[in-house]
Amino acid sequence: MLNKIKILFIGLVSCFTSLYAQGEPPIVTLELVKFQIYDNYLYFSLKLYNLDNQSFTVYKPFIEDVCYGVLKCSLINKQTYKKHEIFPCNEIDDLGAIRLNEKNSIYLEKGEGFIKNFKINLKDISPYLKEGIYIFYFEFNLADIYFDTNLTNLLKMNLVSNEVELEY
Repeated sequence: MLNKIKILFIGLVSCFTSLYAQGEPPIVTLELVKFQIYDNYLYFSLKLYNLDNQSFTVYKPFIEDVCYGVLKCSLINKQTYKKHEIFPCNEIDDLGAIRLNEKNSIYLEKGEGFIKNFKINLKDISPYLKEGIYIFYFEFNLADIYFDTNLTNLLKMNLVSNEVELEY
């Protein structure tokens, strides 16, 4: 009985130590900075900015990442509260791993950021939009993604952008 208590105690201490050793997550902002609907397309720019003292490597997303759950783009009608989502996929694929390299990632020092531009066909928004004002926001889900890489200091957290109003 005493051995079981020792094992349980050692397990709890090691669990606490590993959680404490990870430290605080970095301070990062995700912001929709430019957005408009023009000629049957939704154009928007997403800015990720490092406000933390530590540097990290972050995956640069592509719109196809919506198919894997890495990205989620939502629009909510302000009048009806009906939720619309961007889904430019023919099918839902199971993501095994993202192979991270210098071409699809960026290393951000303190105070650095990057902007990624997107162009979405309005036909890829489900259900289809009707005239109105929408709340538009973006999610970047990195916490549970397995990255196949030798790169270090990976950003592994979920981020939600600011909400903006978009008129259609």
